Amino acid sequence: MFLSTAVIVLLATSQAAADNGDDAGVGCGRSGCGANAYSAGSSGNATSSTNSGSGTNPGAGGRTNTESSFHTGSTSDPTANCGWKALPIAPVAGSPLWGGNDPSAGYVEYSNCLADPSAGALAGYRYVANARPGAPPPPSPPPTPEELAQQAYKQLPIPDPRMNFGPDGSQIAVNYWLYLWIDDPGPIKATATAGAVSVTATAKLSSVTWTMGEPISPDALNSAAAPITCQGTGVDPGPTVDTTAEPAGGTCAYLYKVRSTPERTGGSGTWPVTATANWTITWAATTGQAGALPAPPTVSTTQVRVGAWSTVMAADGASVPGG
Repeated sequence: MFLSTAVIVLLATSQAAADNGDDAGVGCGRSGCGANAYSAGSSGNATSSTNSGSGTNPGAGGRTNTESSFHTGSTSDPTANCGWKALPIAPVAGSPLWGGNDPSAGYVEYSNCLADPSAGALAGYRYVANARPGAPPPPSPPPTPEELAQQAYKQLPIPDPRMNFGPDGSQIAVNYWLYLWIDDPGPIKATATAGAVSVTATAKLSSVTWTMGEPISPDALNSAAAPITCQGTGVDPGPTVDTTAEPAGGTCAYLYKVRSTPERTGGSGTWPVTATANWTITWAATTGQAGALPAPPTVSTTQVRVGAWSTVMAADGASVPGG
């Protein structure tokens, strides 16, 4: 008797949907129950399924009770979609499908297979309570190696370049070679771990771009000289290097052409020098995966005073530097 009541309620709902021109009805047959369980048929007189030979029973509202036309996607197999789904139309209040539960605190699901062993006493229907307020969300999936690589990259302590000038940064003059280098940070590493997977990111300095701050000539103060890019960190040449000789190929060095006089520099008497360190970042995971990440450069700026050497005669015939 309990099962009969449930079927009557559903058929009423299905009929109401049909009267509204909506196929999102709910119905039951010997093979299954659910939304859109029956395909539309042509209107006509009711015919017994024992006389049709095809298991059909056309009913009111143009619906055909056809077990072979049970909606399961592109197949007619009534057992092909036996999972639980929420009813598209909630049962009316007081329906036995609610099982005595509060309709505002949950919803009803249906199974397309009456033989489903988990269907329970409602023969293909079950009540599902809403999630409890404040219940913890389901755990997030573990990060991928690529995501761990991003985490490791963010932990890399990549320094700003520390600039050096030689052989003597306090005596920089036009027409004499100035050697440039930055402190060597070496490979920088950081590791991120999630579960059994670890990813290590490694940053290495690849090159340094130097912008020396002077104009291209004393007559074109608004046109900046082109920057130079040196591979690696550059090298300290030592205090005895000959600054009048052409540096060896690949050496990071610059030859100033314009003195930083106050009238050319807005009163500061210095040129602004910028070093932009360019990095390559690679990563490797314990899973065997590996890759590379784009890395923004790091930048430092300082001021240098650029003068000129002059020769004056001394009593002993020696020459001394002038400003």
